[in-house]
Amino acid sequence: KIPSYDGHRETTFGMIHPIRPFYSTLIRVNPANPSSVTDFQCDVCAGDVPQPTENGTVYTFKIRDDVMFHNGDKLTAQDVKATFDKIAFPQDGVPSSRKAYFRMLDSITAPDDQTL
Repeated sequence: KIPSYDGHRETTFGMIHPIRPFYSTLIRVNPANPSSVTDFQCDVCAGDVPQPTENGTVYTFKIRDDVMFHNGDKLTAQDVKATFDKIAFPQDGVPSSRKAYFRMLDSITAPDDQTL
């Protein structure tokens, strides 16, 4: 039995494998170059994966304005921020099995609908 359908908290194969197609990541390894540790793609970004600024501590993503949820609502930078906040900075009592992967984050901001 699948413990829950929350892909941010579950780690069991029984959940991750069948539910994976319903989740998307902000960046992913370029499938044309899977052995690279530096070649990434951003499917929801306007343009390329951003380069770091401020000595590698800041990344600014521009979210495309034509990405929609299944119900037709537009994806915004605030939606992406909410997802990463749930993973990296979960509220008390909210489990996050991937929180440790984001320890280097100080903050996530979304000053407008397309900027993260």
